[in-house]
Amino acid sequence: MKILALCAAVTVLAPTLAVSEEDNARSILGVWKTAEDGAVEIYACGAAVCGRLAPSPALPAGSGQTDSLNKDPALRERKLLGLTIITGMSGGPPRWVGGAIYNPRDGHTYKGELAPVGPDRLKVTGCLVPPLCRSQIWTR
Repeated sequence: MKILALCAAVTVLAPTLAVSEEDNARSILGVWKTAEDGAVEIYACGAAVCGRLAPSPALPAGSGQTDSLNKDPALRERKLLGLTIITGMSGGPPRWVGGAIYNPRDGHTYKGELAPVGPDRLKVTGCLVPPLCRSQIWTR
């Protein structure tokens, strides 16, 4: 009888738990203004979150700016607008970790972390090797 009650509880709660995880990811989804007047759209990519460069004053729609500082010469002609710069961030509140952040301003990729610091502020941290890290606060 106890096993039957446990199975029933799991069946009822499982969809609720799945929605909860989805809501956690959704809490940082959307467009964020960067410290350099750019914009990054954070979106779900599988079980993780990713981010791509969005139109902004620093990178207007139709911009022909390219990834000219990329360390790989074969990638230097790709367009910055729409370029995925945040990959594989997983976890959820209070922080998303385990991913990477590409910085087109220097052509390097860093270990990354995303952590909300309020409903409309996001702390974005990139580390070459901890403790060699740099953080910015982005706003919705």
